[in-house]
Amino acid sequence: MHKVLINFDPIIIYSFGFCMAMGILSAFILMVWLGKRNGYTAEFLSNFVLFLMISAFIGARFAYVCEHWTSEFKSNPLEMFNVVRGGIMYYGGMLGAWLGGSIYLLIKKYSVVDVLDLTVTVLPLGHAWGRVGCFLNGCCFGKITDCAIGVKFPYHSNVWWSQYSQGLISKIDKVSLPVMPSQLIESVLNLLICVVLVVLYRRRNRIVGLQMGLYSIMYSVVRFYTETLRSDERMSVGPFSISQAISIGLMIFGISMVTYSIIRNKRAQ
Repeated sequence: MHKVLINFDPIIIYSFGFCMAMGILSAFILMVWLGKRNGYTAEFLSNFVLFLMISAFIGARFAYVCEHWTSEFKSNPLEMFNVVRGGIMYYGGMLGAWLGGSIYLLIKKYSVVDVLDLTVTVLPLGHAWGRVGCFLNGCCFGKITDCAIGVKFPYHSNVWWSQYSQGLISKIDKVSLPVMPSQLIESVLNLLICVVLVVLYRRRNRIVGLQMGLYSIMYSVVRFYTETLRSDERMSVGPFSISQAISIGLMIFGISMVTYSIIRNKRAQ
């Protein structure tokens, strides 16, 4: 864990913020490169991405505050505006970006499905950077493990406090017990999703809408799995975490989208 990347007082660059910036930049560069073949200009995509960022951030922060209201914000509501240290929920951001982006595209009279196909193709790259930021920030941590890839977090980190509150470690312990690097595992899986989607997007006979469906299916599986590795406090829906419940809904949407896109493409031939 390394929350602060650069500290030249009063200039402080947090690792989470840096990774978010790198994720946005790398995803945008890939988006421009892929979008050229479909006639999307860098100017249009830059305006679209800016709108997406605003919508996604509002949705991500709102969802995180709702999920962690009792544990983090009830006693100090103004803390919800302290975003430099992290604290966003991916699914909230995705929903916010989907709603905001769709409205923007409808106003500008672009094909919503086609542009969102491009968006979800590069999205996993930015998300992979975001999960590295989570790892450096010490949030979204995994369960205690004795496997070789287990990592120990430092004194007074989120992991350390969680284990201390459960009586698993004492005040004299300078590091936590080893936990699964759930953040890095999800980061790697997101990169694999990105590779698959980029290859499919560059095919000449690409089916419009298929990218959205495939992304929804692949990421819902990844997220459902990585949620089983985590031990940080999260809202639950019956036997599932809130993210697992959303993953099930996303899986249903993905399967429906793939089926609809293939049938529509066959009818158009």
